[in-house]
Amino acid sequence: MDETTDRLHRFRAEAASRGVPSQDVEEWVRVALPTVYMAQGGDGPLVAQVGGDPVMPHSAPEPCLPFVASVDLAVLPAGAGRYLSLPSDGHLLLFAEPDLDDFQGLVPDAVMYVPAGTPTTRRPAADSRRKPYPPRQLHTLWHQLCS
Repeated sequence: MDETTDRLHRFRAEAASRGVPSQDVEEWVRVALPTVYMAQGGDGPLVAQVGGDPVMPHSAPEPCLPFVASVDLAVLPAGAGRYLSLPSDGHLLLFAEPDLDDFQGLVPDAVMYVPAGTPTTRRPAADSRRKPYPPRQLHTLWHQLCS
């Protein structure tokens, strides 16, 4: 991260010397920072499972929405959640309503955090009318600042 910080300082200094407004500089920095994406066919470690049946804690109640994805927080790089306060390990389980006509506003169990080491089991949806999303695996795909 020190190398990236150094490049950012040099970039900001060069932009300032050329009269580029600081607001424009910060927008360029925002879009050019090293980033990790989740993608099918990514070349990094497995970071998310999309679709299929969720792996949930034994004692968790049945969610009211269909399972969408599980994100392995331990695979995300440090600082990936700089806009969100994310734990450094465990999984986030995401649930959503695919039919917006049925959407009823805020849903208290749309996101479930499962701490690392929690006993879990694969749980098919109790509502047999809802088929799970097709299962897919997403791996990390990196984007880095150029030197």
